[in-house]
Amino acid sequence: MRHLTGSILLLFLLVMTGCGKKNPVGAGGPPARMLKQKEIDEKHAANFLAGAKDFQNDGHPKYAINTLKELLEQFPDSESAVEAKQMLAEIEKQKSDAETEANDRESGETIAVQGLLRHFPQDVKSTEAWLGHEFMVGETPIRITEKVPRDVLINMVGENVEIEGLWNAGEKWEPPKPAEEGFQLQYPLYPEGSTVVRGAGIEASSVTKIDK
Repeated sequence: MRHLTGSILLLFLLVMTGCGKKNPVGAGGPPARMLKQKEIDEKHAANFLAGAKDFQNDGHPKYAINTLKELLEQFPDSESAVEAKQMLAEIEKQKSDAETEANDRESGETIAVQGLLRHFPQDVKSTEAWLGHEFMVGETPIRITEKVPRDVLINMVGENVEIEGLWNAGEKWEPPKPAEEGFQLQYPLYPEGSTVVRGAGIEASSVTKIDK
């Protein structure tokens, strides 16, 4: 009876341990686990891409760019990475074109823009605030005026609007040199040779809410 009980126990242990043999290459768990991880990565990448599209559609290209770069860094081999590269190139080109166009405009030129009105509080550290861009439509800064005061724009933040007014070219800025006063002040880093303009924007003379 003791011998029979011992045999049953041994058989049970062998079954539970697979008779001590390892799974042959190509069989069992590892490939299935790898496939499952790839599917998970693809879903994560797709979520990043969807989030970037939402940011872009909501008028936040900067956040869209950061999200796309994060996608490409974490999931470079995903299917979503292909579309992410194209989308990133398009957004950065649009941003560069808008900045070039803004620098080429002359003060006094009548400008009209349409899009989502965004607000960048001047007491919150950001590149937009540092440049003096409290309100923006796309990549175009909007300056408050007597005709369109700050409280009017605040009440329309998050809405699609059309704003018209004269262009203010602002002032060109150059980073201070080590011996100059203000060298220790914090400011955004720009590529060497870049033309940086502060305080530019449309001097708003009218603002109208428009349907999406």
